[in-house]
Amino acid sequence: MPQGVAAPGSTAGRAQAPAASRAQPMYTAAARGMTLTPITPVTLASWAVREARLRPIRTIG
Repeated sequence: MPQGVAAPGSTAGRAQAPAASRAQPMYTAAARGMTLTPITPVTLASWAVREARLRPIRTIG
């Protein structure tokens, strides 16, 4: 395949990469449970589970 044919595809792929990398922090921040996510009972339950894993509650027995 000629090099002139391969070059436009590589430049198009390179042009799309910054948009994907710009959108990535928003998804990672939402996955971490930052303030971007709306506070719902589901998020509160997930936070409670995460806190319980970080600080195990000692049970009597």
